[in-house]
Amino acid sequence: MIEVLKKMGYRLTRTRREIIQIFLENTKDHLSARDLHKILIKRGVRCNLSTVYRTINLLFNLGLIHRTNFNETHAHYEYSHDHEIHLYCEHCGKIIEIELKNQIVLPPEVSFQPKRQLTIITGICKDCQQKR
Repeated sequence: MIEVLKKMGYRLTRTRREIIQIFLENTKDHLSARDLHKILIKRGVRCNLSTVYRTINLLFNLGLIHRTNFNETHAHYEYSHDHEIHLYCEHCGKIIEIELKNQIVLPPEVSFQPKRQLTIITGICKDCQQKR
């Protein structure tokens, strides 16, 4: 991620480096902007929440992170994997991530070149099914 920002001519501020490091350390987590902000403060990085949002938008627009919304009022972000499925439990909010080996092949008549694939399937997880 850092190399992409360097090549694109973006400044590598301490906040940007720390946010990238957080994503690289938490590749399986789905973090909100507030989650990132709290982690930054714990690490001694002083910044505004608006700075976190701007950095997230930059990383998202460059395709370095994914944005997902799991039936909540805020988005979650994660390190960008090429092909993945998120299984979202509507009862407890648990997220199970499955990485696919192959990308879905679209029919030629669609004439669409996908860059990445992110699928969300909602339902009820095994634990919540057993509680019923």
